Amino acid sequence: MAVKHLVSDKSGDHLPYTGDDGKPDHRLMGAAWAALHGGYRGNKYEGPNKAEAISKLTALYKSEGMDTPGSSSERAKCRRTGSSPSVKGTPTVDRSVMSAGKNPPSNDPEDRFQEEKRELELEAPRTQVEGAKRDITSKKKSGKGSFTLVAIWIFLVFVILLLQGFGIAGFKLSDTVLLAAIGSITVCASRADEPG
Repeated sequence: MAVKHLVSDKSGDHLPYTGDDGKPDHRLMGAAWAALHGGYRGNKYEGPNKAEAISKLTALYKSEGMDTPGSSSERAKCRRTGSSPSVKGTPTVDRSVMSAGKNPPSNDPEDRFQEEKRELELEAPRTQVEGAKRDITSKKKSGKGSFTLVAIWIFLVFVILLLQGFGIAGFKLSDTVLLAAIGSITVCASRADEPG
């Protein structure tokens, strides 16, 4: 069976209300009701046979044993259950479902699992990029800190060599200590050049 529409004319089919199986789909009925009464997400039906479509949809709600959205009995039901009524009778319906005449997403656990899996697969690259950005930021901070530490160390060793070389204020270190200080510059500089 094919999808049935409230309005079918030479301009095309409008306002689907059944699924592919030809049975009334309550979500599509709600979307059609919203489009006929105030609009749904900016989509307001202003095409041909609007009054006939409203009559047909009202009869369809009645045949399904349902109150029309926004009716007084629906508001009373919302008061009893504590739920909030639809704004202007607008149910929550996916716009693509309303316009394409497709069945709404299934409540089948396997279908929900597959949908979540697709969403996670789409989100994975974004998460990897964000992780890489955090790694780069962390390495920049670490690199700046290492550079600063090595620069200060080299400056201090240079000052020690000046004091030792010119004998300022009687400063005197043994040759072993001087060689250790000069050797540490080489080690620090080579470590700073190592990647990652």
